[in-house]
Amino acid sequence: MRKLLILAAALLSAACAEAPQPEINVIPRPLSVEQGDGAFRLGRSCPIGYDDPALQSVAALCAGYLTEEGERKPVVADKPVHKGIDLQLDDTLAGEEYTLSATKKGVSICGGSPRAVLYGVQTLRQLIDGDRVPVVEIRDEPYFGYRGAMFDVARYFYPVEEVKRFIDIMALHKLNTFHWHLTDDQGWRIEIRHYPGLTKEGSRRAETVLGRNTNIYDGIPSGGYYTQRQIRDVVAYAAERFITVIPEIEMPGHASAALAAYPSLGRAAMD
Repeated sequence: MRKLLILAAALLSAACAEAPQPEINVIPRPLSVEQGDGAFRLGRSCPIGYDDPALQSVAALCAGYLTEEGERKPVVADKPVHKGIDLQLDDTLAGEEYTLSATKKGVSICGGSPRAVLYGVQTLRQLIDGDRVPVVEIRDEPYFGYRGAMFDVARYFYPVEEVKRFIDIMALHKLNTFHWHLTDDQGWRIEIRHYPGLTKEGSRRAETVLGRNTNIYDGIPSGGYYTQRQIRDVVAYAAERFITVIPEIEMPGHASAALAAYPSLGRAAMD
C-alpha cells in the first residue's frame, strides 16, 4: 500500500507540473536571450501602440503581420499601450539595435530607429506560437552593416508578387539590401522607354538550354519584364521594410539579350 501511495503521489506531481517552456528559436540568433516562465496571449484584437509618429508605418506592418498569421484583427493606437504590443524609439540604443521585452501582460519593443523597431517586430513574429508569446527578454543588433540577398530574374522571370514575397522573406530575417539581377544573356527585364526593343525582343526567348552548354533545349518559350511603374512599386515596397534595392544591369558583358534587340551595338563594339 505504501508503494502504491508513493507511486500515486509521483504521478500526481508529474501531472501538476508545468509543461516545459518551448525553446526560443529566432533567425538570426539574437545577441542576448533570457527566457522566463509563462506567456502573453495575443487575443483576437490585440492593441498595438507607438510613442512616435515615425513608427506609424511600422505599427501598420505589425498589424498586417498579425492579421496574416492568425485570425486576428489588431487595433492600432497612436499612443503607448500597457496591455498589448507597444513600440517605442529609444535614442540610447544604436541605429539598428532593439530590445524586446515580453511579459504575461504584453510585449514592449524599443529600437534606436524605426528600422530597428521593425527588426524587433520581425523577431516577435518568429516568437509567436499560435496565440502565445513566451515571456522573454531579448537584445539584438546586426553584426554586419550590409546584409544582402540576390534575386535573379534575368534567367527566369518572376512576377511582381513573387518579387515582393522574396522581399518579405528578406525582411523577416532582417536583411537590408536587395540585389535585383535584372539583365543578363538570358533576358532583359527592365523597361527603358527610349529603347523599346530591349523589352520587345530582349525580354523573350524561344526556349531554354537544359544543363550547361548541352545544346539540348526544352522548347518552352519564356519571357517577361517589369514596367517602370512596377519597378517604382517594388522599390517603394522594399523601402517600407527598410530594404535598399540595388539593380544590376549587365553591360557590356553578358548582354546577349540587349544585342538581340539592337545588333548594331555589337557591330559597333567590333569596329
